[in-house]
Amino acid sequence: MPTHALNDTHLGSLAVYLQSRDASASLGSSSKLFYLNQLIIPPPGTAILVGLISAEIPYSFYTVNANNNTMTVQTKVGSNNPVETIITIDPGNYDTDTLTDTLNSKVSNAKFSFDEVTNKFTFAKDGPTDYVSISASTMHKIMGFSIQQLQSVPTAESIVAADCVNLAGTSSVYVNFPNLGIQNLDSRGDLNGVVAKLNVNCNPGEYIFYQQTETQYYMISNRQIQNFQLSLTDDDNNLLEMNGADFSVTLSVHFSKLREPFSANKYLVNRRNVPDLEDDKEPVKKEKRVKKKN
Repeated sequence: MPTHALNDTHLGSLAVYLQSRDASASLGSSSKLFYLNQLIIPPPGTAILVGLISAEIPYSFYTVNANNNTMTVQTKVGSNNPVETIITIDPGNYDTDTLTDTLNSKVSNAKFSFDEVTNKFTFAKDGPTDYVSISASTMHKIMGFSIQQLQSVPTAESIVAADCVNLAGTSSVYVNFPNLGIQNLDSRGDLNGVVAKLNVNCNPGEYIFYQQTETQYYMISNRQIQNFQLSLTDDDNNLLEMNGADFSVTLSVHFSKLREPFSANKYLVNRRNVPDLEDDKEPVKKEKRVKKKN
């Protein structure tokens, strides 16, 4: 029997509990595949509605990870050719002090510093260096350096970041089901399978608890569900690295009758199929009044 107001069929609604440790296959630490022993196959003329009703996700992912932990810098001393250094730092949660110390331990004849007043990093020459430059980087965004600064001509004695540092990490966790044919839009205008955007409102090492007060349901394009592919991504659409921690989500599945799109033209009279009643009328003869003669 129907168990939800959205369910207007004879089928009962379903709750699907997905634990990452019970996945049928692992596509990554935050991307799991769950095969169903009993497929969800509604009868013809029935649509499937899916919504996320709860989630428990540990904040075990790092601010600095494999997607934003490299920087290539150049230093030039005298008539020598520029020396290129590729900096790679270990993934982890850094503050400005630990990040500055880590960067400085990997460069020579140059140094990084942080200004607590402006909240900006500076990369400057140190010792006999003539100039410094940053030629490439995946961590420029979290450190505040702009793309234009990476593309500038290397003649500066120091480079002050254009923007403030951002070591807060991703602001949200996006719950994706890319195999269901959910057609939501992101800020780039691309279609994706995101069913919910979860705000990161806790500290590292704690849990992100999501309990929706009013669930948003999506009509999927698939006619049946054989499996669920679940993935968690950050603000840049990168898969999160959960570092071995398990997570879980709960889905609600409803069924709804497919209806024909409403068209007002359907209720308009087609004049071509209606006989012209005026043409079928016989002409009314006017009778002349005859005056009676007395």
